[in-house]
Amino acid sequence: MVMFPSTQNWRSLLGSAGTLTAFLAMLSFSSRAIAAETLVVTYGGFSASFDVVDLEHLAATGEAPDSMQFYLGLANLEPETLQGLLTQPFNVSVEFVEDMLAAPSGQTLLEKVTQVLHTESGEGSEPALRSALIHSTVDDAQLSFLEILQNYPTDRVYLNSRNLMKLTQEIESLHAEQLNGDTSP
Repeated sequence: MVMFPSTQNWRSLLGSAGTLTAFLAMLSFSSRAIAAETLVVTYGGFSASFDVVDLEHLAATGEAPDSMQFYLGLANLEPETLQGLLTQPFNVSVEFVEDMLAAPSGQTLLEKVTQVLHTESGEGSEPALRSALIHSTVDDAQLSFLEILQNYPTDRVYLNSRNLMKLTQEIESLHAEQLNGDTSP
């Protein structure tokens, strides 16, 4: 079972390292003019592109634009379900995100998530995701998948569906172990 230290413990262990890391990440992607315009979903050799504007529309109205109808049908996904996935808020403070990302367990998590959500080449994915997470929590102490897309500092962000399924299985397995009381590493 993976045990994460409390936010207070991270702060005492790391001092200002989290703040410095967050500051450097924000500095490296300080221009809010660059933001993801397109989400490219891949599955093996297949890919489909979705304009973030269309995702924002769906998130706000629950109505899928025509450009998304085919793919929602293919995935057997209702627009309302996707709306919920895009807008589900996670209440976290920017300080928690900074501390988490500065900790070794947070770095490991960041590495795993950038196998799912990444830049086209994969280069710079960790600082890009770090920046998106921090920018998403600064104003309202919460984040959603849509906010991460809106704050991702490249014009295209890639979502690898195969790796998403692997990560989901890993998380479900860890959760099951935790529920069963298995404390082995």
